[in-house]
Amino acid sequence: MAKKSSGLFRRLFGGKRREEPEKVASPRAVVVADLFEEGKEVADLLRRLGLEAELCIGGEQAMSKLQDKPPDLLYLDCWESRLNGVSLLQVVSHYHSDLPSRVIARAPGGAAAGIGSQLVAMGVRTVLPKKVTPNDLAEKVAEITGQSIDRELLAQANDEIKRERVAAPGDELAAGTWIDARYEVIKYLGRGACATVHEVSDSYHNDKHLALKWLSSDAPAHDAADRLMAEYTIGNLITHENVIRAYDVGSCLGRPYVTLEILEGTSLDEHLEAYGSPPPELALPLLSSAAAGLGAVHAQGIVHRDIKPGNLFLDESSGDLKLIDFGIALLPHAPEYRRRTHAVLGTPAYVSPEQLRGETAGVQASDVFSLGVVFYEVLAGRRPFRAGTVQQLLSRIANNPPVAPRKLNPTVPRSLSDLVLHMLSKRPEQRPPTGNAVLEQLRSEKLLAELAKGQG
Repeated sequence: MAKKSSGLFRRLFGGKRREEPEKVASPRAVVVADLFEEGKEVADLLRRLGLEAELCIGGEQAMSKLQDKPPDLLYLDCWESRLNGVSLLQVVSHYHSDLPSRVIARAPGGAAAGIGSQLVAMGVRTVLPKKVTPNDLAEKVAEITGQSIDRELLAQANDEIKRERVAAPGDELAAGTWIDARYEVIKYLGRGACATVHEVSDSYHNDKHLALKWLSSDAPAHDAADRLMAEYTIGNLITHENVIRAYDVGSCLGRPYVTLEILEGTSLDEHLEAYGSPPPELALPLLSSAAAGLGAVHAQGIVHRDIKPGNLFLDESSGDLKLIDFGIALLPHAPEYRRRTHAVLGTPAYVSPEQLRGETAGVQASDVFSLGVVFYEVLAGRRPFRAGTVQQLLSRIANNPPVAPRKLNPTVPRSLSDLVLHMLSKRPEQRPPTGNAVLEQLRSEKLLAELAKGQG
């Protein structure tokens, strides 16, 4: 479970970040597959061979991962027709013309026919059959990356992939349980709405401790599995100090899991309940971190849809505030059932008026409204909309203008109070459009000057 600390703000805003020793970069590989079980097997093998391997499930996630920085090696599993590796490579090659020469593809027809021949025509030199041994793959990896393969390590890889998964039935895994011959369970941390969480040790990365989120046996299989996959897709795509990282996805006893960075500290709602509202000079870095994390999410075209203090975590070990829980987030080009408008998604006290009106499945300005409610709560010590019943609460969110937070807490600078009201506008087009737009206003010279003077 998360650890709490009474000196959290001092550590967050006054402590120094620990220096990490510089590491020698390993060749970077990106594995793209339509089925995560098959893609994961290849990614795990590449990691055993000394590469930094990232797994992308489907072309959409791969497109975002590949546009900015080309990998040293791209593995395309095109055996399943749902992954159009040819189209993906055509698009990415516009950004990185030499990438096809660093591609290993598993495709039907080999170099002589079908998808394999199309890939060869595009410059792909290595097309593999359906069944590939670790030895065969290691040789191709060495040819493309120049990475020398440790034969002892390769022999160990051959042995390890033959090990059976060892896991106990039920939702709580016993300490010492091994999952996928990679993760050793350290302890059970707790249970959420659709998954149990365990602290595990990653044997592929120097026994680094991670949180493994495993689908509960009684969870609605389709929707809950989609939520875990959304957490992995977004957490693996976005590398930002204010967004929780996801590292791996897999299956244990037929149920999916995702591994995430493990956090120590407390959620923002628990911190506010324990210590109350911080003064504005300490609140501003907190608000800026939240806006920065949301901005990183919005920059990828994603809508979080459940911004609230419980999904903002004060990580004591790193000193960062992190945005967590992307289970109901909306990605670009999401399937229609993820865009449903007939149900109110999120937490009622933080939901936007347009979501209540059923006008949209989710726009980034809706996240900004929810973040405005969080800002208000941090600065004023209470939420902007309160009522005795949920129905009354939703009615006030839709119709009632909030009192300025400065009227409840006169120490709040006028510019900051006005920004919060701007974020809580009833119409989405009247708000700052994204988290980064909010962050820009939080860094304005006028607001900082008012804060320095201690007045509005």
